[in-house]
Amino acid sequence: MENLSPYADVPIPDPRTGYPSKGSGEKGSVDNRVVKAAVSVFSSVPIPNPSTGHVLGSNIQCNLEEEKADIGEITRLLEGVDLNGEVQLPDGKLMTYDQIAAMGKGWKFHLNFDAENVGITEEVRRFLMAIRETGAITTFKIGHGGGKKFDQPGKEATIYVGHRDKAEIIAPFIEKALGVLLDDPGEDVLVDDRPFTEHVWGRFEVANLDDDFSNYGKGGSLFLSRDALAMGVTALWSRIASSREEFLENIAVPSGERLLRERYGVYYAGSKL
Repeated sequence: MENLSPYADVPIPDPRTGYPSKGSGEKGSVDNRVVKAAVSVFSSVPIPNPSTGHVLGSNIQCNLEEEKADIGEITRLLEGVDLNGEVQLPDGKLMTYDQIAAMGKGWKFHLNFDAENVGITEEVRRFLMAIRETGAITTFKIGHGGGKKFDQPGKEATIYVGHRDKAEIIAPFIEKALGVLLDDPGEDVLVDDRPFTEHVWGRFEVANLDDDFSNYGKGGSLFLSRDALAMGVTALWSRIASSREEFLENIAVPSGERLLRERYGVYYAGSKL
């Protein structure tokens, strides 16, 4: 019987080559991306030699020092950014940026990957847990209402970030650590979200916090609730546009963008945009 790594569906690489003994796609094997991830800077599970039980050589062993360096760089960059501020909501209530982020509101990322592959899923989970401990992200979820299993392909992982400046800093680190494991964004993500990197896309959300905005929009932004309603009723959008598409592009998108910038300031738009 073939020796297996701690992941039930991930064969241990050949100690001489670092690659699985079977070709990718065969039963009992794993996509070679998992092997690459196992030696990436964020992998923390050493792979034992199937003959001796000892950790394999440095060409396969995880580089924990580089992992610490990259996580330290995230912390350093975030310390140099002013993430303080507050928002006045429609009911007059003031909330700080930190309070909004703690509710999981603001910018969030969606990652697409093969969630049925245990090795890939655990690599993603382990990395996200590591950066969550730094405070770089509020939290994350894998599945739990998102992803192909819940008819939301392209949203296998949702990462709650908050402030736009944090999102701009963190996205490249996610791409660096996990990009080899990630698939292209899903169809809905391509419409609703905006790209931060090739595989890390995200959108702004204030559902159940700010009733002036719909739950969804376009390109990372949000529609105003009234415009989202109008787009679903021909008698409403046809009063000011010749087509639904014209209403969306000329009314719904710019109106939502304008109020988001006015109300949420740099929390939404970022300090450098």
